[in-house]
Amino acid sequence: MKKEPQQYRMLVEYQGEGDARPRCANPLWEFTQGRYRSEAAVHKAYKARAKSLDFKILAVEPWEN
Repeated sequence: MKKEPQQYRMLVEYQGEGDARPRCANPLWEFTQGRYRSEAAVHKAYKARAKSLDFKILAVEPWEN
């Protein structure tokens, strides 16, 4: 039985020093843009974005709305 895709939310912490560090709540929760079948799929999908924007994904959990 296949797991139904669902939206997830990620707890992300932006890195950086001085002016490169964001001026927002850190860490913060962000919703995924699409629906995924597992937490591993979310990590894989956001790996390049995390590297380019210099953040770490601290936690991923399903979002039930």
